Amino acid sequence: LDAFRRLLADDDAELAFVACRRVREPSGRESIHAPQTGTFFGDTKSNFLPGCFAIRADLFERVGGFDGALRFGENSELAMRVAFDFEHRAHHVASTDGVHLTWVASDAGSNANASENRYDSAVHILDKHRARFVDRPQLRSTYERVAAVAAARLGRHAEARRLFWRAARDWPRDPTNIGRALASVIPFVQRMLWKPLR
Repeated sequence: LDAFRRLLADDDAELAFVACRRVREPSGRESIHAPQTGTFFGDTKSNFLPGCFAIRADLFERVGGFDGALRFGENSELAMRVAFDFEHRAHHVASTDGVHLTWVASDAGSNANASENRYDSAVHILDKHRARFVDRPQLRSTYERVAAVAAARLGRHAEARRLFWRAARDWPRDPTNIGRALASVIPFVQRMLWKPLR
């Protein structure tokens, strides 16, 4: 918390990000996740992994807080609404590459409803932000792809194929979108590539 206090000590900072060490169980494999530039904030570094960001209460309330309908991707969807808010006004974000958190990620018991949650959440986000995604086809294709993979893992092959092709249509510059769309044509290939999570 001290790191966030220091980063937010500047009255203009509305968001603060820190790096984290992620430990995957049971393998014990470690990786460092530092704030990076990316989809939502352009050249501004961000890191919306759990525990790696702090947001001022007035900004959190202005953008509507977390979406209670989501069971997957809550942080990313919040980040997206913050980014939409920032498009229309000046803002300040603070970050550090220093590691201030260890995050233990375990697969134990986490996969029972994972694909269903990912599918439902991605479809909800696509519907909720339909108007905003009109001018953001790359972002829309990302959520179509998430929904498609989840649908394939759930054995909904026709739905997965439809979503993979939509992602390829919306962002054909990504060759993996084209590859997934082609692979999705054959249900047997879908079953081999996207096995149910256990």
